[in-house]
Amino acid sequence: MKGPAAARCCDVCSPEVGPPDPGPAARAKLDPAARAKLDPAARATLDPAAAGDLDQAILTVVDTASPPVGRTRAVEILRGGRSKVVAQYAYDGLDGYGTFAHLRSDEVLGRVDELLQAGRLHSTGGRFPKLRAA
Repeated sequence: MKGPAAARCCDVCSPEVGPPDPGPAARAKLDPAARAKLDPAARATLDPAAAGDLDQAILTVVDTASPPVGRTRAVEILRGGRSKVVAQYAYDGLDGYGTFAHLRSDEVLGRVDELLQAGRLHSTGGRFPKLRAA
């Protein structure tokens, strides 16, 4: 193959050549996870509706997890973690399990911390602090 088409190949043959950018209009129609893959800046902010859903999911996990969980375990549950502890205590059966897998851990943890600062969550303190709803 000769000409301009010969220079283009798939990302398997040439990793530096990825899929073409669909453009701003098409990017806007993509779901948040797909949009974030194309535009890392899209991950910088959580839209208000998603933030409200995340807040409710955090509160639900904190209220229903037994035994109670701390900050990082709540994040693990919401992101769909598969640790031995998640399986042992059946946290993978909670309503919010895995619903925010499309977010980074630090994004979810940031919301947990904001809920703590706002007084909607409390920490038990101590060596292994657990969360409880206010």
